[in-house]
Amino acid sequence: VSQSVFIDSSSAPIIDSLTVIQTSCGLSDGGITINYSGGVAPYQFSIDNGLSFSANNIFANLSSGNYTVLVEDVNGCLSGTQAAIINPSIAVVLDSLQIVEPSCNSSDGQLTLFASGGNGALSYSLDGINFQASNVFTNLSSGIYISYVEDSQGCIDSLVSNLIPL
Repeated sequence: VSQSVFIDSSSAPIIDSLTVIQTSCGLSDGGITINYSGGVAPYQFSIDNGLSFSANNIFANLSSGNYTVLVEDVNGCLSGTQAAIINPSIAVVLDSLQIVEPSCNSSDGQLTLFASGGNGALSYSLDGINFQASNVFTNLSSGIYISYVEDSQGCIDSLVSNLIPL
């Protein structure tokens, strides 16, 4: 008796690359897209080292953390694991202000903003729209000012100050 046997010589799936979207301003808005090849469809994808699988290769709304990525094909063949790291964003904080009060009926006041944290270069504003690299604002008259600091990821903090004429 002869019998035909089919031998599947297809290879296991391979993770070609990962596209990682970092979180912003402490939010859970990170993401991982698994780019893959090989194996036999349909595929399943995991970002928790195989504890759970999804039919979708795109994972969104992720928090910062370490993710171990796998691809499994219909034959149960697994890809080698790859690590994806979503880095936490560091909150930017407007720590303090140095105020030089303006003279009476004059525009010689000054605000110096001191900030910490954030990601990348910091920029500063007194209106929340027009930002500058310098943390010093001069030629200010008396009044209430809202001071802003923004980092390269668009994270913002603010403080209110009141310049009172001397």
